[in-house]
Amino acid sequence: MSFADQGAALTRLFSNQSFSDDWFSTNMREQDMPTVIVRAIGRLNRQYGNLKGVRREPDHFIVTLERAELPVYIALDPQGRIAGLLLQTATPTSGSLRSFVEAIAALPGQTACLIATDDDVHHGHNVDLPLAVGSAMKLAVLQAVALAVDEGRLQWEQVCPLREEDRSLPSGILQDWPVGARLTVESLAGLMISISDNTATDFLLRLAGRAAVEAVAPSCRPFLTTREACILKAAAHAGLRAEWLEGETEARRALLVRVAGLEVPAMQDMAPGNAPEIEWFLTASELHRHLCATRDLPVFRINAGPVDRRHWRRVAFKGGSEANLLNLSVALGGEDGREHCVVATWNGLEEINPEHLMTPFLGILHALRSPRGPVE
Repeated sequence: MSFADQGAALTRLFSNQSFSDDWFSTNMREQDMPTVIVRAIGRLNRQYGNLKGVRREPDHFIVTLERAELPVYIALDPQGRIAGLLLQTATPTSGSLRSFVEAIAALPGQTACLIATDDDVHHGHNVDLPLAVGSAMKLAVLQAVALAVDEGRLQWEQVCPLREEDRSLPSGILQDWPVGARLTVESLAGLMISISDNTATDFLLRLAGRAAVEAVAPSCRPFLTTREACILKAAAHAGLRAEWLEGETEARRALLVRVAGLEVPAMQDMAPGNAPEIEWFLTASELHRHLCATRDLPVFRINAGPVDRRHWRRVAFKGGSEANLLNLSVALGGEDGREHCVVATWNGLEEINPEHLMTPFLGILHALRSPRGPVE
């Protein structure tokens, strides 16, 4: 079916008060998807207003409501019925920066948010509170590597062999590569930032040195490798985990000597809930500094995460997530020459719905790119 047919189907779906099962394929009806979709669209209409238009993008559509824009992917069967529909997180198009920060602050659990323009922090909430940030900690590793390159201790084109001690669990691909595989420092950094490769991260942490990473991330000492974190998170290592949680910095360093001799557990052998107490704790201020120090590096050109590059001269994004946490960190170069940074972290009391942080985060980005300047 044509793009025009798909756009017409979306217009009908978002603009009608009544719906017909005949709009959906047999398979969709058998799974009761029309009911799910109608309810979701009803919630969107109540929150963001009525349909204003549908715009085609290269591989999807943007549904514009009165107070939001919604990326939508749609597939039609040969009869023109909806055979697949994916509604992505809405970007609020109205609201102030202050209102979005307040929405983040109101989430259950602990939150932090920082918004800076030209390195001046003008909106913040708990900016100096260390919170679990998951893979966003890789920004600290990247800064330490960049400093090592600047000081001549490493080179981006330097080729290094993979060691067994670097091998971690996914995410990533290098955990499946053979020992001795040779990669450049820049390739490792690209894998670490673009696909959050854990083995690449540990490789770089070894090359830069733990002390160098801790120097740029003082809230997180000792700074764990992902391999060490996986071992401490294993169900079989509850005793080690208790020692880590009870120990001070030097006791923890001594514990890591023992951890170094242990095997990486299998994914299915992790503790229930993935032991969320074993984490990297960084402040929004630290993540802001990491981004400011690394935002011009080419490794950020590979994956912009949830940020639409078309609205920005440059995007440097890295996030982190677990079942009970989400971090979204980005440095943005505006077409007007201004530099922005947004950091948002949520540590939930239990498993979280990522959309509850993603929505105000995207609202902040929309406000910052406003031609009128950011709305206070």
